[in-house]
Amino acid sequence: MTNMNDAGTPRANKPAIALKRRNDAIKKYVFKLKKLEELLETNAIESIPKNMRPATFVAWIDETLGIERFSRNALYETDVEYTALHEKMEHLLERLAKKRQSKSKKESEISNLREQLKTAERRIQSYVDDYTAARAELQEKDKEIARLLLQLNRMKDYDQKVTPLRSVRRSHDDSDRH
Repeated sequence: MTNMNDAGTPRANKPAIALKRRNDAIKKYVFKLKKLEELLETNAIESIPKNMRPATFVAWIDETLGIERFSRNALYETDVEYTALHEKMEHLLERLAKKRQSKSKKESEISNLREQLKTAERRIQSYVDDYTAARAELQEKDKEIARLLLQLNRMKDYDQKVTPLRSVRRSHDDSDRH
């Protein structure tokens, strides 16, 4: 007796345990694909293992998500049902890789922007320090100018109080007397 597979082609009789394992593997495969798709759609890719490849996908276990391991042999099955699952897995893994790549680009860009910000902050602090030093020097010069102006005004006041001396010319008559 032959069974018909999902594609409608005859399948050789398989023991019940083999059919049960196959069905369990397909259920786990489908469930994993659904969870992977959900995680991609919600951008919750942190819980997905790094460098996810088909072999990693098969071995991926996450108790909190209910994800279980299934046989690696499922990757090598050529039934129509498995082929559709393989294609979907490859598509989802490509989406994951693109998301991670764009995320790492964003992180790299953020890191570069943070470094530029730190450089700008250091430059600004340098300008502030230069400004503070120049302002302090200017204030010292202003004090010196004020002191010199006060000294000049005192000298002018003192000069007005002093009677200027006049030079006296000697007349010709005075020169003969001596």
